[in-house]
Amino acid sequence: MKHILSLIIALVMLSGCVEPTPDRRLLRAEGLIDSLPDSALAILSAIEPSTVNGKRNTALYGLLLTQARHKNSIIETDDSLITASLRFFNSEGPEDKEMLAHFYRAAINGFAARYDTALIENLKALGIAKALGDDYWKARTYEQIADNYYFSYNIPMAIQYYDSSGIFYKLSGRKLNYLYVQLELAGCLEFNERFTESIEVLDNMDFQEYAEDSVFMGMRHSFYVRPNIRIKQNDAALAHFEAARTYFNGKYQDLIDWPEISMLYSDLNQLDSALYFLEKAKSMGDHPYRDGAVEVAEYYYYQKIGDADKAFVAYKSSINKDIEIKRKCLESNLVLVEKEFYIGQMLKNQYETQKTAFIWKVVSLMVIIAGLVALTVVVRKVRRKRRELVMLITQKDAFEQSAQEESAKGEELERKLERNSVRIAHLEAELESKDEKASSERVSFEMTLKGHLDNEKRWQRNASRLMELRGNLVDALATEVYYMGDKSTEKICQIVKKKIAEFKSDDMRRELEQLVDDCNDGIITRMRAEMPSFKDNHIWFVVLKISGFSMRTICILSDMTIGNYYNYWSRLRARIESSDAPSKQEFIEALRPKGSPE
Repeated sequence: MKHILSLIIALVMLSGCVEPTPDRRLLRAEGLIDSLPDSALAILSAIEPSTVNGKRNTALYGLLLTQARHKNSIIETDDSLITASLRFFNSEGPEDKEMLAHFYRAAINGFAARYDTALIENLKALGIAKALGDDYWKARTYEQIADNYYFSYNIPMAIQYYDSSGIFYKLSGRKLNYLYVQLELAGCLEFNERFTESIEVLDNMDFQEYAEDSVFMGMRHSFYVRPNIRIKQNDAALAHFEAARTYFNGKYQDLIDWPEISMLYSDLNQLDSALYFLEKAKSMGDHPYRDGAVEVAEYYYYQKIGDADKAFVAYKSSINKDIEIKRKCLESNLVLVEKEFYIGQMLKNQYETQKTAFIWKVVSLMVIIAGLVALTVVVRKVRRKRRELVMLITQKDAFEQSAQEESAKGEELERKLERNSVRIAHLEAELESKDEKASSERVSFEMTLKGHLDNEKRWQRNASRLMELRGNLVDALATEVYYMGDKSTEKICQIVKKKIAEFKSDDMRRELEQLVDDCNDGIITRMRAEMPSFKDNHIWFVVLKISGFSMRTICILSDMTIGNYYNYWSRLRARIESSDAPSKQEFIEALRPKGSPE
């Protein structure tokens, strides 16, 4: 295997496919890109592009820098950097990086109002996110597609994609993202003149967890203003407007619909406030979502103050802008619908092509690996044969040189050469035989191991039975008889003696002897064979001793006194020590008193 890996590495290096190790600066920035995007941007901005080595590192640098700028709200309209990264990840992978490259190229083209290109890139990113099963990136891509349609004035499609985005934000557990998408959905419903539905979406938002988030709360209140104005709920509109201004506290002024506020005060005949907010709307410029809104606010104000000429000019300007908006809407919608249809077909065909290519790559890789393995085996055999051949040639040359000096010895050397060739063949045959023997021994070892495991289970069962036999009840009964004897009540003594007699029965003695024998590697069987002079009582004493019964219990079960016990034990031990029994030392250890240092 080591030679195989070396050969693979050599082949890869020869083909020029070795990529430099990952750039630690890029890895550090990638680790911070989500939690601390400003720190990631600082790291990436400090990197000189010329110091980034390798195509993969260069592609990763372009992706991370684009991502960091996007997360730090830096608007880009040049997609050349991310396009170069996308080109690499499209061909080399991995899929998650390819998905991100498509997503951020779509974002840049969206900022540049190239909505058809943005839609194509978003749909590609969405296809990969679906293949990866990534609910969060499915949600983000759906949201970005919805933005493309919204800025293209295709509000029904924007509503559809915002709704899908919210579903997947919920599945991914991103509640704040879900709430912001709900705000965008409410704005689309209002823009589509579904004012009541817009307010219902805002009312149904579970925002209590983010009640301290001033930006979110300010945006939530600002989205209430326009639909309330449209349904003539002016008091509610004013209340939400003031709440939004309080939360924003002078910030995020572009998030408030100033032309609509001016129109509200015009309706309320508070013309000074209407003029103030009209001038504020002019200073902010046209809201990107509300082309022509300033002209409509001017029309409302001038109509209220009775300036018909200015009102007519404002009205005409708003009509012209409305016509231009509708023209753009029609053109962009036709383009986007056509793009979405063809990109769907393209992605389907691309998926089938990639699937087929992947299968061929896997098959080719398997063939290459099999070929390398076979090549390695052949090379090793050739080398071995070559070494053998070189050795034989050397011997042959030596034999021929010696033959020139002494022909008789030369003939003998030639015979030795032939014998060596036969010996090599025998050695090879012997090696094959040893391999077969090793396999056979392994099978035998496994069977032996299984037998040992079975024996161990049997010994455990026997040990449990042995512990049961020498339980507390028998020991307690024997102790009772020893201390009380005939002094106790006659009936109790009879019961106790009856129990002891049952334990001393031939059946019980045979069972206990068998258990001790099984649990101690056949010690009793060997003792009977190696100590033929031992009688049954001697064996019974040894069985009780090995079973762990107390001295008094052994005296009761063997019908002897304490004094006889020590004499009996000493004589048995002496007879064992003086014998020639092969297991003599094991027998002595079995008779050793508990806790004895001997």
